[in-house]
Amino acid sequence: MRGARRAPDFVLRRGRRADLPAVEELAAKVLPAAGDASGLARYLDAAPGRLWVASAGASLMGFLLAQRVEDEVEILWMGVAAAARRTGMGRALIEAAATETPLPTVIVLEVRAGNAGARAFYAALGFREDGVRGRYYPGGEDAIRMSRRVDV
Repeated sequence: MRGARRAPDFVLRRGRRADLPAVEELAAKVLPAAGDASGLARYLDAAPGRLWVASAGASLMGFLLAQRVEDEVEILWMGVAAAARRTGMGRALIEAAATETPLPTVIVLEVRAGNAGARAFYAALGFREDGVRGRYYPGGEDAIRMSRRVDV
């Protein structure tokens, strides 16, 4: 893979409430335009909320927060520390959501229209652009809806 870094040794697991301060800290660094992460606990407290975290040593390096709605997994927030990008960590987080039990039939997400890097990353993982939410983000930027069928 062009530009790939050596994958760090990381542990991927389901997140817990105790992980939220580290998730909030990482989210503030990698998703500053996404808003305040302090409300993430409400997703974990809700039945459809799912959190996965990736750690290297004692440091949280990535996270994915999703919600389950019937046979669909919707990715709400995903972030990977700059030092762990292009190592397979983001892919591993997506695959964790895709292999949730029971298996979802589709994974959906929204990404800023101007975030070409994220759009290319998701496209490389099989996501297709299938809709636009006009002026969705603060400042009026559109959101691109992307989805991926999960092969059973």
